[in-house]
Amino acid sequence: MMPGVDDGSANMAMTGRMLQTASNEGIDSIILTPHYKPGHRHVTPGEIGEFADTLTHISDLRGWDMRFYPGNEIMYHNDCVAKVESGRICTLANTDYVLVEFEPWSEFDRIYNGLREFMYAGYRPVLAHIERYSCIIDKPGRAEEIHNMGCFIQVNASAVMGEEGRVVRVFTNRILGERFADFVATDSHSDTTRAPHIKKCADYVERKYGADYAARIFEGNASKLIEGDEIR
Repeated sequence: MMPGVDDGSANMAMTGRMLQTASNEGIDSIILTPHYKPGHRHVTPGEIGEFADTLTHISDLRGWDMRFYPGNEIMYHNDCVAKVESGRICTLANTDYVLVEFEPWSEFDRIYNGLREFMYAGYRPVLAHIERYSCIIDKPGRAEEIHNMGCFIQVNASAVMGEEGRVVRVFTNRILGERFADFVATDSHSDTTRAPHIKKCADYVERKYGADYAARIFEGNASKLIEGDEIR
């Protein structure tokens, strides 16, 4: 939602439309997660925090009652853990949770070991959009390995609803059915094709997998993360 940053909102007008959509969808808390990856233009943690405060102020003025928090979506690379430790990369909402992604073609050992590296450093990693990694889609049992090692798993609402194709939908619904997904997120990037829509997915998950699980992965776990509390 930060305008002019990587592949997100183009300007404040678009950000405003995204916020209106999010409010209409019942979203009341948003973590800003601009990409952090090598060779990429980065905004500083201070700039992210300032913009989160700006959006919270705008939300109050417009009566949306939403809160915004700093974060990054961290593309795993050699010294990324050290950059988090030094404060160059944001954790999620200033907690010890971190949002980590890998290249879609990454081998499973790289994903597993990268997540372990964050854990050894005292962080609680959330694996972003697990449905994008072919090494896990091809062997869904690997999602259980990640879950059992103590990491958290996030899936995109668009994947659950079949917008990323049948294979991805089957995989994400298997993850949901086995209760390995901890978060469902919008992965919002714009006000049109990747707008912050989540209500339809939440309703679907509640119908198919039960109200308790839906409440946990759409609201409860996110609230605990923001507070820095234990999720499991």
